[in-house]
Order: sequence, then C-alpha cells, then structure tokens
Amino acid sequence: MSAGSFTLTKYAASYEAGAIHPISVQPETLSFSMNSISGPSITNDPPTGAVNRSISAKASKTRREIGLSPRKFRIEFTGALPTEYQSPVAYVTVLTEQFYQNVAVGATGTYLGSACVLRGKIPENTR
Repeated sequence: MSAGSFTLTKYAASYEAGAIHPISVQPETLSFSMNSISGPSITNDPPTGAVNRSISAKASKTRREIGLSPRKFRIEFTGALPTEYQSPVAYVTVLTEQFYQNVAVGATGTYLGSACVLRGKIPENTR
C-alpha cells in the first residue's frame, strides 16, 4: 500500500561505486527512518550525486526478472498499522548502501508514522 502516487528519486547501486540509477518509490519511502547502530535515528535519504545510469532500478521487481533489484528492509509494524495496510509486514527500498549498513536487524524506527522493527535485510540483486 502507498500513501500516494510514486515519486521519482535516485538509488545508489552497490554493484559499482558511484553508480546512481533513477528509481520510482512510494513517497513514504523517503521519510522512512530507523535507529542506527551508533544510536541516532537516520533517514532513508537518496544519494547526493547525479543520476549517471539510464537503466532504472525497479523497486517492485521480482528476483527472477532481468535488471536491477534494489536492496530492501523487511519491517514489521509493532503498533497500530498505517491506514490501508492489512499486513504487519512491509518491504521498504533502501536508497543507499550507507543506510543499509548502518542499521542492524532488530533496530526500531518509523514508517508512515507507525512504529516498526527491522526483521530482515534483502541485498541488491542484478540479473
């Protein structure tokens, strides 16, 4: 479920240093925050560089499709579910490797204003 239409942003790929792809994500992906390994909360901000790859990362791509499947977090809501969500589990695209590496499984955060916990990490996949 999404709180709105999709937003075009940037995704820093792990497969090659400096590779930045365009990606469309749900608006709430950009305000997703988690507590980092060092303690303070960090936000899932897009990379600061310019897009330098023409192939889009596809947030909803299956693992069998050809292309770039971005890294994701599997989160579980620990309180009330956000409006329109029926499952306590959600998958959120992680826009930078730094955010991915600085959050440990078990960390807490917020997504769509609801408390959540990180239950798993899904690495980037290229096919």
